[in-house]
Amino acid sequence: IYAIVQGNGLLCTAGHDAGIRCWKMDAATGQFAMAGVLQGHTAPVQHLQVGNTMLYSASRDNTIKQWDLTTGQGVLSITTGHQAFILGMRLYDQYLFSAGLDGKVFVYDTANGLNTIFTHTVTNKDRSPSAITCVELCSDSAGNAILVVACNDNALKLWEVPSFDRRGILLRHKQPPRAMCTGPGNSFFSAGMDADILVWEFE
Repeated sequence: IYAIVQGNGLLCTAGHDAGIRCWKMDAATGQFAMAGVLQGHTAPVQHLQVGNTMLYSASRDNTIKQWDLTTGQGVLSITTGHQAFILGMRLYDQYLFSAGLDGKVFVYDTANGLNTIFTHTVTNKDRSPSAITCVELCSDSAGNAILVVACNDNALKLWEVPSFDRRGILLRHKQPPRAMCTGPGNSFFSAGMDADILVWEFE
């Protein structure tokens, strides 16, 4: 299992077999029961995101698919412009972000057929594309949405969205960060291959 997310009364999991399993709590037994399997990807599914009744899945087959969790049906599928595996995906308002080992971030409009509306290349100090290992969305102290991009050059790179104004670079990890999550208030956590878990907070 590579991805897990909950929404619309369902727990959804996905992984190496390319299928997406949806689970629903059975109140009578107190156990999760299989509600259905979403099929369509042809390679392992790396990421899942839920917005309202819609599920978004990103796979190593270089596609992102949209599913209606109410009907269990696929809504649409796009082939992304990524040239390497997608290792990060986040949903903000009506915008879906994908990020990959090719150093690119794509922004899609979920209200307009997942059309690509913006592309950004993350670079290292040599101005070469910097492979992205994970992404997170959090808020600064003013309530602005901040996209945090973790890269294989050990850096966390921050942009305000949707403007993509640069907000800074955090250089505390000694090896690439591989996981992030939001914390209380204006904080977030990052964990890396250096075995460090770091806590960050916007002032």
